[in-house]
Amino acid sequence: RNQAEKEGLLCAIQGRVHDVLAKAYGPTGARSFLLDSIVHQVNKKLSYYSDLLCGGMLKVQIRLHRETKKKELREEMEVVVDSGGVIVPFDSCSSGERKRMDLPILFAIQDVAWSRGLGMGFCFLDEAFENMDESGATGLLDLLETVSERECTSTIFVVTHNRPLLGSFVQHLVCIKEGGKTSLIEGS
Repeated sequence: RNQAEKEGLLCAIQGRVHDVLAKAYGPTGARSFLLDSIVHQVNKKLSYYSDLLCGGMLKVQIRLHRETKKKELREEMEVVVDSGGVIVPFDSCSSGERKRMDLPILFAIQDVAWSRGLGMGFCFLDEAFENMDESGATGLLDLLETVSERECTSTIFVVTHNRPLLGSFVQHLVCIKEGGKTSLIEGS
């Protein structure tokens, strides 16, 4: 074979390899396979944590497929919320509702990761109580108590500006930020 034929054959092979790899690592390839393999387990945990936090009022679910207007299934991950029997997109919920859904998502993924040998044994929640009404805060405290009993999150760090909550935790640190410097002013 001449040089031009060899180069043409090499380009064709590279193109095929590219196509195979693009499919394998694209939305319908390995990523989809991995998500499909855990989504049922994640959704089961989401239901459990949503019930704990929201008392059945809101339930969050992860869907990997959505139906198009043409009634075709398209692979697309979305988070949906069942609000009293009405399914709404996560993005259409209020900030307080989204906060209530973020936490079950966090704990569900953490549980699934831990069950597969991945995890750190702690959880860090930054301003989880902000934008929550009183019932949401109470539900979150109950949820944190339940979650802290799990091996995968035996230590939970909570950052909050809500000082009345300090008595709800076994240990706490109070810091103040002045002039760009943060100082410890109280600890137990």
